[in-house]
Amino acid sequence: MLSKELIQNRINNFWGYGSLESPVWLVGMDERFDPSESQEMLEDQFLYAEANMVDGMLNASRSKIDEWRHLANMEPFLVNGDLQSTWKYPIALYLYLHSGIPLTIDERSNVIKEYQRNILADANKRETATLELSPLPCPSTKEEDWIYGSLDIEGISSRKEYEKNYLQGRAEKLKGLVQRHKPKLVIFYSMKYLNYWEKIIGEMPQIVTVRTRFASNKDTAFCVIPNGGQSGLSYNELYEYADRVKDRINL
Repeated sequence: MLSKELIQNRINNFWGYGSLESPVWLVGMDERFDPSESQEMLEDQFLYAEANMVDGMLNASRSKIDEWRHLANMEPFLVNGDLQSTWKYPIALYLYLHSGIPLTIDERSNVIKEYQRNILADANKRETATLELSPLPCPSTKEEDWIYGSLDIEGISSRKEYEKNYLQGRAEKLKGLVQRHKPKLVIFYSMKYLNYWEKIIGEMPQIVTVRTRFASNKDTAFCVIPNGGQSGLSYNELYEYADRVKDRINL
């Protein structure tokens, strides 16, 4: 059963997958949870992370795949994992900034999927890490899909109440993590939560294209792009954005 203590420990301590020493962080809102899965599966997920995380991060090292392949949330890191729509643009952006070569239409799906399956969030490889502003997995960010209200735990009876009680504090802590670890690049993939990204960055990022923003300081560059394909962002606009900001990013 998802206890109050387990939920609170997750909120206070869990950040995501990979290593905070990775030079590139992909930061989203929350981890997706398939509503067909049970609370027992979610409890297993929380307990495993609590027992194995380092500095709030769970290592998705492919060398340890037999230890975590049974956890539903780790499916994207398996060799046959489906491409996650929330990660396709941040991964494509990073790969272009890193190589300077845009993916062709024929390459996109396979190259992004293979990166997700083999490198993303592998703390041993220390290339890219995935973090979430909210550590509680959910089917979506819609209020009606909030799955924790039935637990009768004070402060999280609705998504609205949860966000009001915890997300400002999470943003402050995440800002501290950025200042401490100094990643070279942070890619935020949601425009809906721009006010939280502003708090983490320390300023409102500048508009670059219709759907993108950017900011930087001496240590870290911050890209802000939409989540998945919901906003109408295209790969052409993504690469146009990358071309405009790449000279301000040190990878």
